[in-house]
Amino acid sequence: MDDKTQLSSRTRTAAPTGGARAKRAEQFSPRHDLAAAGDQPPSAAARWLMRIVMFVTPVLLLALLAGFGAYVRLSHGPISLKSLSGPIERGISAELGDLQAKVDDTVLRFSETGGIEF
Repeated sequence: MDDKTQLSSRTRTAAPTGGARAKRAEQFSPRHDLAAAGDQPPSAAARWLMRIVMFVTPVLLLALLAGFGAYVRLSHGPISLKSLSGPIERGISAELGDLQAKVDDTVLRFSETGGIEF
């Protein structure tokens, strides 16, 4: 036998290393989960569901964070929304016909009952 044949036969007969610790780690690996599921990739519906969850979760978290920030800001006092005064004024004037409405400022604040009002 030449050296190359001896080396390959030794390599094939060598015992696996790692012991019980490696086997425990293998049990919790993603490859183990796929093997348990029959090596089948997720279905198209499962992939789309995962994409939707991956998109909706950050958007929902950002919306909750913005809502919490607005609540904290309103608890310190009213918020002036002067940029909304023009569209509100035009809408009221359109409904009144010949009369003209004038809106100086639009303010968002907590009402006495705890709700939010303009």
